[in-house]
Amino acid sequence: MTRIETLIERDPRLVGSERERRDPLELLYRVWSTLGQSFDVKQICEKILGSLFCGLNRIDCGHILLGDPKSGKLKEIVQRRKNGWGKLKTTYSRTIVNRVFKEGTSVILPEIGPEEGKHPSDSIEKMAVKSLMCAPLIGRLGPMGVIYVHSTHNGQRFRKGDLFLLEALCTPAALAIENALLYLKNRQAKQAVQKTRETLKIEVRKRTAELLAANRKLHELSITDGLTGLYNYRHFVKALEAEYARAIRYKHSVSLLLLDVDDFKDINDNFGHQFGDFVLRNTALLIKGSVRNTDLVARCGGDEIAIILLEADNESAFEISENLREKVQRHSFRSQGKDLKVTVSLGVATAPQKGFKDWESLLRAADQAMYRAKKAGKNQVVVFRPDGLTKRGVLPAGIKRSLFKARLQKESVTCRPTRRHGELQIAMEQEKRRRSRLDFRLKVILEGRTKQGEIGEILDFSPHGAFIHLPDPSRLKKNDALKLVMKLPPEEKTLRIKARVVFVTGKGIGVEFKDVSPHDAVELDYCFEVFKGTLPLYEA
Repeated sequence: MTRIETLIERDPRLVGSERERRDPLELLYRVWSTLGQSFDVKQICEKILGSLFCGLNRIDCGHILLGDPKSGKLKEIVQRRKNGWGKLKTTYSRTIVNRVFKEGTSVILPEIGPEEGKHPSDSIEKMAVKSLMCAPLIGRLGPMGVIYVHSTHNGQRFRKGDLFLLEALCTPAALAIENALLYLKNRQAKQAVQKTRETLKIEVRKRTAELLAANRKLHELSITDGLTGLYNYRHFVKALEAEYARAIRYKHSVSLLLLDVDDFKDINDNFGHQFGDFVLRNTALLIKGSVRNTDLVARCGGDEIAIILLEADNESAFEISENLREKVQRHSFRSQGKDLKVTVSLGVATAPQKGFKDWESLLRAADQAMYRAKKAGKNQVVVFRPDGLTKRGVLPAGIKRSLFKARLQKESVTCRPTRRHGELQIAMEQEKRRRSRLDFRLKVILEGRTKQGEIGEILDFSPHGAFIHLPDPSRLKKNDALKLVMKLPPEEKTLRIKARVVFVTGKGIGVEFKDVSPHDAVELDYCFEVFKGTLPLYEA
């Protein structure tokens, strides 16, 4: 703003003298140079009116009206009086501005008379208007608004030159307003796009969260057993494989418990499958609530449940198994007026251990231990060891020699370990030997010697060792290492077992089996049951 404009804004009395001397070309130049500095429509319109008031001192009041894109009607943007800005009541002729807007031509009325047929409140004569001019603002797409000015003094009527100046101002004014409207439209479009983008992001995040929740639910369903709510067999196998690999790599211990409900088929047959499902569900809940959160409990099919115990050795796994067995035994299953107590049998195996090559070896060992618990009378825990399966714990090496000596005297020994490891109660029961059902031909070869080994006969046998009759046992001494080659009937299967001499007598030697693989342990266990007469020979 120049110094003259500043003085005029401060003192309206200078309007007449200064504006008369203002060159129209200077006015047009100033309008062209200032209108492009703003993109606000109202601010541009105010600059246009301000320039008109500076260039024409006869103007008492001015208005700029723009067409509404939605309704098509004119809407007042700014208005100005000679003594300043402010909101006034309608002080322009609606008939004239609408006519100029629709036809796109300028109108000048040097002298105003009464308008026939108009309401008195709409009469410009009643508004004391003596002279007026109205010119259209024409953009690239046609009329976009009008500029209206009038005078209320008889001595200050508009002339034709004033209309030329007004029309000259309308061209840059229309261009500036159109650019501002385009800028506003573009900004609104960007804001709309940004808002749409934000809305889309929110919707995408919402949908993504729903999909993730659905995927989690599907994943849970895919790894969960529908009846018990435990993990299913597929997830159990993956977890066992991963935990076994971790235990081998970091030299940690991991134990596997296999639990089977005793006589579950009888429960289904006598009480119905619904009650059987109830028993299985509640057994699963008891087990799940009795182990740590880091342990994994899964249903392996039927009435078998597997438990993976992390950082648990044989002793800890045995104690946990006994706790689970007693807890299930004490629990009463009540449903639909029925009350039942059940028992479970458990097999325990721990890795890493000799003879285990992979997680499948650990699973087979636990399964063999559970099978032994079933065959030994159910409702008990059997722990797997490489040198054989041990009922309810591990027998110390010193006990094995006593067993051999007792059986040499044709006496049967039954071992029942107490809850504390290592404390055993040995009950001696005399019993007639029944070895005729199993006939072993045993070939004994001393390691490190080239002489052909001698053939001996088994007089006593257990899963941990045997007493072997030899023609000349004096050739051997305690701690000698042997290789025993057995021919197992009826298929004459060859079983090779490493052994160590525990004691030597006049009739033979007592040996302890060493480094027995899981597969050979099963064969020895079977042979022991046949030797006792509790199982028949292999069935075809």
